[in-house]
Amino acid sequence: MVESEQLQKAATLAETISPTDGIKTCPECGLELVGENAVCACDSSLPARLKSGPTKDPFIGTVLNNTYQIQEVVGRGGMGVVYKARDILMERTVAIKMLHAHLVQDQASIQRFQQEARAASAINHPNVITAYDFGISESGQPYLIMDFLSGKSLSATIEESRGLEFSRAIHILAQTCDALHVAHTKGVIHRDLKPSNIMVVQNRDDADFVKIVDFGIAKLLPHSGKQSQNLTQTGELFGSPLYMSPEQFLGKVLDERTDIYAMGCVMYETLMGAPPFSGEHVLETMHKHIHELPVKFQQRRPDLKIPAKLEAITMRALEKEPDARYQTMAELRDAVLLTIDGARDTRSLGARLQSIRSQLKRARKKNERFIRNIQYACLGILLLAILGVGVAYTLQGDKDTQWVNLRREAQDCYRRGQLDKAEKKFMEAGKVAKDLYGVDDPKYLDTLEKLAWIYEEQEKYAPARKLIKKVKSLTPEDVLRFKAAQILAYTPVSQLENLQKENVLKGPETALKAGIKELEKYIGPTDPGLIKLYESLAKTYERQLHFAEAEDARIKLVSIREDSQGQDSIGVADARVDLANLYMEWGKDVAGKKAYDDAQRTFAEAKESYETAIKIYQELFGADYKKIPDIKTKLAECIELEKDASEKAKTEGGGGGDSSSGDMSTEYQP
Repeated sequence: MVESEQLQKAATLAETISPTDGIKTCPECGLELVGENAVCACDSSLPARLKSGPTKDPFIGTVLNNTYQIQEVVGRGGMGVVYKARDILMERTVAIKMLHAHLVQDQASIQRFQQEARAASAINHPNVITAYDFGISESGQPYLIMDFLSGKSLSATIEESRGLEFSRAIHILAQTCDALHVAHTKGVIHRDLKPSNIMVVQNRDDADFVKIVDFGIAKLLPHSGKQSQNLTQTGELFGSPLYMSPEQFLGKVLDERTDIYAMGCVMYETLMGAPPFSGEHVLETMHKHIHELPVKFQQRRPDLKIPAKLEAITMRALEKEPDARYQTMAELRDAVLLTIDGARDTRSLGARLQSIRSQLKRARKKNERFIRNIQYACLGILLLAILGVGVAYTLQGDKDTQWVNLRREAQDCYRRGQLDKAEKKFMEAGKVAKDLYGVDDPKYLDTLEKLAWIYEEQEKYAPARKLIKKVKSLTPEDVLRFKAAQILAYTPVSQLENLQKENVLKGPETALKAGIKELEKYIGPTDPGLIKLYESLAKTYERQLHFAEAEDARIKLVSIREDSQGQDSIGVADARVDLANLYMEWGKDVAGKKAYDDAQRTFAEAKESYETAIKIYQELFGADYKKIPDIKTKLAECIELEKDASEKAKTEGGGGGDSSSGDMSTEYQP
């Protein structure tokens, strides 16, 4: 009911806005009008002193504020005119945006004009247009002094070629995301992001340098340290319908993620040559944004070869629910940059693990029915507890407590790496759950899945398959394919290397990656059944000195351990030590190539992983645990190496080497 009311409200508001720019137009001449009280110069009731003459612009040739010599008109929009001018004092070319004369009586328009100045000046970023000055002309018209941009809008660039070539698009989109990330950290939401507000200009080193413009309807959030602005009047809807988020149409509270949705629309249009949703009128466009899915890239443009990874990133940015999108522009930017072949992920380990957790969270949302069943089961138990049904329920309550305790004990054994004990506890918990809840209850199925994980770690694949068949509801055909996938996936690396020598495959890593991909269809991306494969994959890359690829595999092992055993488990500690050992070797390699800045960062990652592992071991087994002394020795060595790299970076310079160590990687620093 609430959503239908919101839709009705949005539909009513949508009738008042232009399908292109989201603002009202004069019914006589078509001039764009902004503000509740805005009127057009052709209105007969408008005083003559406010009407602009049909001849030469009166500001051309004049000097504004004794500083800016106005030369020519370079653009007109709904709120004002943009002039090219010469800053006499600073001897530079600037742009002057001046509010239309017929809007000077409209307080909302003046506030929006001032807000553009505040928003632009709050963001100090090379990819955001710079606002130098703000004032009022002698005629009472507010003006804003900005960069003069000589270039094309992204919309014009897209129109010329019906979509941009992949590498060029990535370069432009990454700059845009980076600028908006900084804007968001300053508490500014653009709210009207679109290709026509992204300028592509030439600077000294870059032919496709981005400048984001037009913060006229930007929102300053309360946490920005400035007064929160809410300039949207009741009965007004602002934005550009082709790029507005569903929550923007529905009049909901907006945050940074509405810009992420708009960025998804921009990405889609940049690559495909057309926006993801476009109707015959505003209402149809609104309906598409709220209810329809974007057309797949291959269906829209079968002539283009866009990487599947980039399409997935675009579609995630276009999710209807804000929680399902990327949560920050930095996260979106990093994902876009990693679509470049050979790009090395230089984010911190914590940021990368958080990204993996976010992906897993989205994957779990697709299984909402299962989650809902758990919620219903818990609600049923709660109701029974409240109502009370005598002795029978008391006995059942005792069993329920027994299952909870067994389940907790089993997980604790698994967390400590005591697989035999964990197996027995999970089997007992499974029997109790079966008797208490039945074979189709989520609690019983969850217990079976955990038991399957234990079997996989013990390399008891046959009993593990039987449990997975039950948990995942696999058909007999699926079970056969699953078994075949396991047999192929767990082929010893030595045999894979022999096949490589016989030119049967490109390398062991090819077969291992294929095995992982196939098994994920049946057991999911975080099942411990993948641990052995990722371990072999990491070691294969390490032998080849392909450190970046090995790092990806090692980080995946950490995330699997966190998801299955818990973040403070022995499995996570062991995986952290292996990752730290990799960083140590990688750091030594790049230090040997005199890339001291890279070496310092890599040793710092090693130090953080060693310290985390020591802390977990101490919490689980005490300060005397047998593995701790060796790790402390490595940690001490790591600290010395980091210190040495830092000193050499200062005295000898930080660069000078290819830190990819044979990977032919493209590095970036978000």
